Amino acid sequence: MPKLPSATSFVRKPLHAINLGLFQIKRINNSYLGLFLCSSRDVIIPRIRVDDNIRPGAGTFCHQFILMKVLVIKNCKTEAIGLYEEYLKEKGIDYYVFPAYTGKRFPSIKQFDAFIVGGTPISAYEIHKYRFLRNEWRYLKKVIQLNKPYLGICFGGQLLARLLGAEVRRNAVMEIGGYEVKLTSVGKKNRFFKGFPSRFPVFHWHGDTFEIPKKAKLLVQGIDCKNQAFSYKKAIALQFHLEVTPQEVSIWAGKYRNELKRVNKTKEQVVKESQVKEKKMKKLAFLLLDNFLER
Repeated sequence: MPKLPSATSFVRKPLHAINLGLFQIKRINNSYLGLFLCSSRDVIIPRIRVDDNIRPGAGTFCHQFILMKVLVIKNCKTEAIGLYEEYLKEKGIDYYVFPAYTGKRFPSIKQFDAFIVGGTPISAYEIHKYRFLRNEWRYLKKVIQLNKPYLGICFGGQLLARLLGAEVRRNAVMEIGGYEVKLTSVGKKNRFFKGFPSRFPVFHWHGDTFEIPKKAKLLVQGIDCKNQAFSYKKAIALQFHLEVTPQEVSIWAGKYRNELKRVNKTKEQVVKESQVKEKKMKKLAFLLLDNFLER
C-alpha cells in the first residue's frame, strides 16, 4: 500500500470550517480523495488533509475540516510569488492574485483566510508617496488586528515590521544573489520553520532591512544583513526569497540591471546562483507554506 501524503492541503471553496461525521479515504485514478458519508448522498472533496496512518476505506470521525482561500497581494508588475504560487496550484488551494499596484479597490478581508504580501522596488519607508500603498497600509493594519495569517516577502516583510511599529532603513550593503542564512535558537523552535535545517540557502535582492518589532522574535539571521525573518502571532516577515525561480531572476536582472553594478555582479552570475540553489529552495518554499497554512 503506498504511503498517503502527510502535507497539509485544502479544497478550493472559500469556507472556513465544517463539522462532519463519518469520513473515508478512497483512491480514485491514483489520487486520494476524501469521501464524506452523508444521509442524502456521498460528497467527494479532493485534496484533503490526511494523516499517514489513514488508509483507503478506513472509517474515521472527522471533527473539523478546514477549507481555505488565500489573497496574494501583488505590489508591482515585475515581481510575482513564483514557487509559492506553484504550491497553491499544486495543492489545489483557492487563491486570488490582487494587483494592488493598479490602484484597484481592495477586496473584503472577510473573503480570505490568509494573506501573502509580495515585493516591490519601492522602499517601505516611502509608502506615503503612493496612494495604493497608503490604501494597502490601512487594509493590512486590519488584517493584523484580526490576527489573520500573514506572510510578507521582502517588501511585504518590511511592511509588516512598520505596521508593528518597527523601523525600516537602508542596509549597510545591498544583497543580490544566492546566500546562506541560519535559524536563531528561537527560530529552531518556531512553527513556521518546522523541519528546516539550521542553515539553508536563500536568494536576495534588497537594499533595505527591518528592525525587529518589540513584540516579535528574530527567527533567521544573515551575515551582511542580520535581520532575515521574524514572527508575530500568525504573521511572519521574510527578508529573503525562497520562492524565486531562475526565470524570474532573469526578469529581475533585466528590469533592475543598474542595481547589479552596486554588487559587482552580472545577470549571468545571479541567474546561475539561483539555479544552483533552486532545488533546495523549492523544497523549503513548499515546507514553509505547509507550516504557514497549517491550522
